[in-house]
Amino acid sequence: MQRRKEETDKPQMNQPPDYGGQAFTFHFPPLTNHCLLLTAHCSPLTAHRSLLTAYRLLLTAYSPHPSPMRLNSFQGKRLLALARGGDYAHAGETDSIDLVWNPLPKNPDQRVLDAGCGRGGTAAYIQRAGWGKVTGIDIEGESIQRAREIYPEITFDVCSVEEAARIGSGIFDIICCFNSFYAFSDQPAALRAFAHSAKPEAHLAIFEYTDPGTFKQSALGQHVELLGWHPLILSTISTLLTETGWTLDTIQDVTTDYIRWYKTFSDRIRELRPKLIEECGIETWQYASNFYDLMHETIKTGYMGGAIVYAKHPAN
Repeated sequence: MQRRKEETDKPQMNQPPDYGGQAFTFHFPPLTNHCLLLTAHCSPLTAHRSLLTAYRLLLTAYSPHPSPMRLNSFQGKRLLALARGGDYAHAGETDSIDLVWNPLPKNPDQRVLDAGCGRGGTAAYIQRAGWGKVTGIDIEGESIQRAREIYPEITFDVCSVEEAARIGSGIFDIICCFNSFYAFSDQPAALRAFAHSAKPEAHLAIFEYTDPGTFKQSALGQHVELLGWHPLILSTISTLLTETGWTLDTIQDVTTDYIRWYKTFSDRIRELRPKLIEECGIETWQYASNFYDLMHETIKTGYMGGAIVYAKHPAN
């Protein structure tokens, strides 16, 4: 008996997508670009596995009922903390904190602002390592509430970065952002608020994803959760800093580190599958696993990178 046409046309998730089909390339042009780049640099098997992950993630992103899951939500940060083995939601965990902070002055009495601090693990690590007395701010109230309970020695405040000036004027020696700057809806306003809160000659350190000019054309850049992402554009960062009260010092490319960190993290999410499913549910685990597989491929294939930007607040 002949199968109905709608059944034969239905995508089979356990079969390779038709990467060459015109309908597919029309609806998902970012994935077509991703396919071309992978074909040039990866084995067919690696390319297929990566694109199948992207295909599944994009079906979720463009479906009439997209997943309400957000990895920067309280539940999302909880899964990331479990997978990372600490209250961190940024690449590299403590390795990246040390990498960012080693060139900066170390003084337990200086004041530090951790902007976009999430669950507070980074702020606590910085203070316990003797870099200064830390204040952490984040717009997500549940994360701040938990941070106050777990790290009572740290000052935490529910505050948008654009309103950071209300924390105090001219009080911070160092201001840092760990994979949070990309999410600031008004980056110039945030930098101006930081400048208002900074002492003369204060340091600014931004640890962040970078956009080489192709991020929005990538499969990851078209995902529903990332439509509000604004990775650093290094060709314009000096002008942006100057216009908001800062002077660019140095830029350190850490893309190679990002590739290594995200490969390790993707593997860890799979290794911890039973624990993460028990704590957060299978749908959350599957979403995170697909997301970070695609994150790793996006950075590895050059659609996105990573950098540390150091700047200084001019002396009065």
